[in-house]
Amino acid sequence: INTYGYAYQNPIMYYDPNGEYAVALPGLGIGLLLGLSYCALVPQCANNLASALQQIADNINSQNHDRSIEWPSKPKKGWVCVCRASSSGQQPGNCPENEFAFGTGYGPTYKAARAEAERNARKMLGKQAKHTQCKCVDNKGNRRN
Repeated sequence: INTYGYAYQNPIMYYDPNGEYAVALPGLGIGLLLGLSYCALVPQCANNLASALQQIADNINSQNHDRSIEWPSKPKKGWVCVCRASSSGQQPGNCPENEFAFGTGYGPTYKAARAEAERNARKMLGKQAKHTQCKCVDNKGNRRN
């Protein structure tokens, strides 16, 4: 077990020659612990925090998100694809249904680039995807959906 709690437990790669972070890191941890303890003991603090987080989520969801898929720029070699994965709404917590994410993939063939782009889009979505749609371009400028 590495008990070196300084420089991200890696003193060879990360260092602080002036010793400035040695004092700041424990202070940050203590402040965070005190703040969380206070919020746990005072219901009004917890309610305000939950309300603020809900307002942030509502604000993000109310924004007009552009679902259109742009054609990617022509790559120097092979293929490039941009895919959009849409949420299925099938699992609990998998809403709202209009949730989507984009992913990009490169490959020597259309099939390889599309598979990578679909994987990346699903990974960015972080939920079960209903379907994916893609737009791909090869190095000669040929387009394919």
